[in-house]
Amino acid sequence: MQLKVRGDQSELFDYTRAADFPVYANAKGHLSQFPSLTTLAHWHDDLEFTVMLSGKKVCHVNGTPVTVTEGDGIFVNSRQLHFDSSPDRSDCRYICLLVHPMLLCASPYVERMFIEPVLTNAPPYVLLERDGWAGKLCGLLREAVESLQGPAGPLRVQAKLWEIWEELYTNLPHPPDAPRPRNQNLHALQSMVAFIQKNYKEKVTLEDIARAGRVSKSTCCKVFHKYSSQSPLGYLIEFRLRKGMELLRSTDMTVTEVCFETGFSGPSYFSESFRRAFGCSPVEYRKRQGQ
Repeated sequence: MQLKVRGDQSELFDYTRAADFPVYANAKGHLSQFPSLTTLAHWHDDLEFTVMLSGKKVCHVNGTPVTVTEGDGIFVNSRQLHFDSSPDRSDCRYICLLVHPMLLCASPYVERMFIEPVLTNAPPYVLLERDGWAGKLCGLLREAVESLQGPAGPLRVQAKLWEIWEELYTNLPHPPDAPRPRNQNLHALQSMVAFIQKNYKEKVTLEDIARAGRVSKSTCCKVFHKYSSQSPLGYLIEFRLRKGMELLRSTDMTVTEVCFETGFSGPSYFSESFRRAFGCSPVEYRKRQGQ
């Protein structure tokens, strides 16, 4: 899947109905649609809700692994660094709903009293276990995703979103007056990831990545391992490979052209890295996409 980003390298979505109705709904998500059953570490302004339909996955939020099993869900707050994985390499099915906070800001009063406190002071994530209020919220999420179909779908979804937010806001621990303290390591990682995603076509060294985060090389490595479970150069290579997948799937570029377009030093290294990561050669991958 293609990763689109804004200027600050936060993820940008193709919303389901229209760019000016910022809701992304996916009723048929499955982890196997991502290479190695793992998503790349990313963040976005959108509020993210997931409900597991079958199986389980581990959602890593700001370096904390959270196992989400069938029937449960998870809420990931705005602008939190996160990625999903399947440690036992098993697939799972889930529904996913992403909503930009501005859709909930019906007035300055609502934004000030009910939206902004959650964005700035509430926890980075909330595990939605199937019992009690969270189970009700998961049911509302299912209804919201199903409601998007049809000409009046956005109106039905908008109504469901108010119910969802009321349930979440009412049951969260009362947000403290002071905002969460800024995590300097997490901020540095976001800057380093942004640098990689902007400069992946060029020659990039560990020193370059560390400099982008204004940290030492050793701190750079520690921060990447803590929050993304990868080394800095490992993240760089995987980002290049996923860009290569996009080009193989969507263009007629040769493997050699894709190799150099994505920052690899030569076709043999690109092909070797591709096979090691995805279990097939670039040529085999392209043939499969054409089937």
